[in-house]
Amino acid sequence: MHPGNLLRLLVLCLAFIQPAWSDEGIDDALNAIRQKDYESAVQILTAEAEKGNAEAQFRLASLYRGGLGVEKNLQQAFEWLSKAAEQRHAKAEYDLGEFYYYGWGVTRDREMANHWYEKAAEDDNPLARKKLERIKTNPAADYLAAEGESGITALFAASRKGDQPKVKALLDQAIPVDSTNSAGQTPLMIALSRGHADTAALLLEHNAKITATDSNGNSPLLYAVKSKVLNAVEVAINAGAPVNQADSSGNSALLYAIRQGDAEIVALLLNSGADANKSATSSTSPLDQATRLKHKQIVRLLKAHGARTNRPATKQDSLAESINRIAKLSGEKEASENLYSQWPPLVIAAWRGDIELVSALLHKGTDIDKKAPDGQSALTRAVMAGHYNIIQLLLINGASVNQALPDGTSALELAVVLATPEIAKTLLDAGANPDGSDQGDTTPLLLAIRADAGEMVDLLLARKANPNEFDQNRITGLILAAEKDDDELAKKLLSNGADTEIADSDKRTPLWIAAEHGSSSVVLELLKNGANPDSADNQGHTPLIRAALNGHASIISALLSHGVNSNMTTESGNTPLHLAASRGHREATKQLLAAKVNMNLHNKNGDSALMLAITGAHRDVAQLLLEAGADQNIRNLNGLNASDIAAQLDDPELIGLLSQYKSKRPGVLKFF
Repeated sequence: MHPGNLLRLLVLCLAFIQPAWSDEGIDDALNAIRQKDYESAVQILTAEAEKGNAEAQFRLASLYRGGLGVEKNLQQAFEWLSKAAEQRHAKAEYDLGEFYYYGWGVTRDREMANHWYEKAAEDDNPLARKKLERIKTNPAADYLAAEGESGITALFAASRKGDQPKVKALLDQAIPVDSTNSAGQTPLMIALSRGHADTAALLLEHNAKITATDSNGNSPLLYAVKSKVLNAVEVAINAGAPVNQADSSGNSALLYAIRQGDAEIVALLLNSGADANKSATSSTSPLDQATRLKHKQIVRLLKAHGARTNRPATKQDSLAESINRIAKLSGEKEASENLYSQWPPLVIAAWRGDIELVSALLHKGTDIDKKAPDGQSALTRAVMAGHYNIIQLLLINGASVNQALPDGTSALELAVVLATPEIAKTLLDAGANPDGSDQGDTTPLLLAIRADAGEMVDLLLARKANPNEFDQNRITGLILAAEKDDDELAKKLLSNGADTEIADSDKRTPLWIAAEHGSSSVVLELLKNGANPDSADNQGHTPLIRAALNGHASIISALLSHGVNSNMTTESGNTPLHLAASRGHREATKQLLAAKVNMNLHNKNGDSALMLAITGAHRDVAQLLLEAGADQNIRNLNGLNASDIAAQLDDPELIGLLSQYKSKRPGVLKFF
């Protein structure tokens, strides 16, 4: 099942316990985003953005940037940001500066980056002012060299491993401390997610943003709580983390700690000001969750801090009274049996958590698997609402554990999305298929991996979930691990039989993805497990070509040590050396030259690597090539050699550099 369909289903279901947004347009889109129904958000925002709404254009750009509800497309994100920025949208102006700064979806341009930072600062954007101050204080850091993108990748890897010396060295090189990856995560989030309290403290000393959120609304504190490491949580709180900040589904740090059964972290959060009555929905309070999960110590802690229950009175209600209570709970002005007239009584009772009524209906022999018109059964409704005791009662009485909703969503997948491991375990114990429904477009394991739900991933793998199942785009768990640069996840999947050669719909293998994203630790793990280093995508690009294009020097080294074809070319005739030189990737160029690649090969335009380095005004890379003996007399199809190109650029430095290394032999390669 497509994740967007599942999340859209959750939005519809939760509408019964939350008031719907009353405003149209942007508010509707924001509500969909909070519920993680990104596909609906894209549809709403696109309509508004095309009307010229700057806020919609900015929000839509963010979704394209993160690949939420649409295929990730930095060029499209850049276009929408440009439209919003032209209307003086301050956040869009800052983000557009970032796109120019890092070359996301557009050619890197120092002047344009500074132009948009200044515009954003004029419009009172604090991030832009801070950026400009840093540029003024440390000019060397105002525009990272092309190799700096590899530095950002290295910072994420070092943060994940808790390598403090390397983190410090990278930060001293002015690598941005709040850089984000494709999921919107920062190095601080990564460090806290692994429980590396000391590394997190170091990042915070360098002004890492403690209030940042990823694309799912997760804050650094939420990552710390999920790590189950008390010291990591303490570091986040001491740095001023808002203890009541919730993710886009409304789950706070306290709710996650309760679900994990971690009394020490619950106590720390409560003593730090966590709201003991703040819940994700109006039907279940933190106290109700702790009670349901039988965490007695946590129940005592919550009561000591004034926690209240949201559970309905325990007296037996009539069906009409049940309908009336549900109507009131969902914000209806008047109770109306028509609202639920087509719902089977058992579904209503399960949804509202009335275990006495559920028991009475089962005793009367009601059809346990009968569904409402929307395809929801008593079991799926109970899972949605988190009514653990009712779930157990239904399963004991023979409810079908593998029943699916019309779009293929299984009860187990609902439990995964709602982050309720105890319910998932109960369903699995009752025989739930760990790979979900055959009708679905995704699997419970993929949902858990996308949600960074490590406990759920471990549970599913322990129950023999197939690590080689893929979604509608042929994305496997191993591909997701490569995107995340999560070597620990990759090891888990590989040890459970994950296949290194299953490629996505564009024929990109996990190794290809890891090379593209700079996931060096995953690259090493995949190579160790026999991944094909020369696997090519549907454009003929190999992992080495992608690593060279993006300047990932350590990955180039790893691939070369496994005997890859270092002179393989793209459709344009560019070798990895051409690509590294054209982008100004100095360290990548060094690695390729050390492997004795043919530096004088020319592409289909007749350009050598040296000529491309000159064209891009990459002086340090040009010098590397000249020192290695690159022939500067080669002429391309336009009849130009390296000196001609430097003269056209009117660059005295390049002209002088070429003069110093003037080739001693005449040019022999000509194309005219």
